[in-house]
Amino acid sequence: MLINRRLTELLGYTLDAVPTIEDGARQVYPNPIMRHGVNSWYREAVARARDGDGLTEERELPMRAKDGTVRDVAFHSTVLEDMVVMVMRDVTAQRKGVTESNAARQALEKMP
Repeated sequence: MLINRRLTELLGYTLDAVPTIEDGARQVYPNPIMRHGVNSWYREAVARARDGDGLTEERELPMRAKDGTVRDVAFHSTVLEDMVVMVMRDVTAQRKGVTESNAARQALEKMP
């Protein structure tokens, strides 16, 4: 497993802290039920990608950072011959903006 600088900036984990995929999953998904669900979905998505065009569908999930905060992260993977490359994008601010916009819309709709 490799971890680039941007992932460390996003979630705070280094390769020393999460040397395996399993270690990383335990950190970002401390709830075993959530972790099992995400792992099952991901294994199936990678299998479909191997049988298809090599790309997994993008998915957005909350991930716990090393400092305990939760980030909303969109990610997808590319399956190559000898590795799987995962690309993650922090969408926390976008999700917060959508939530705030929806709350404002609901408040306006309730006005006489």
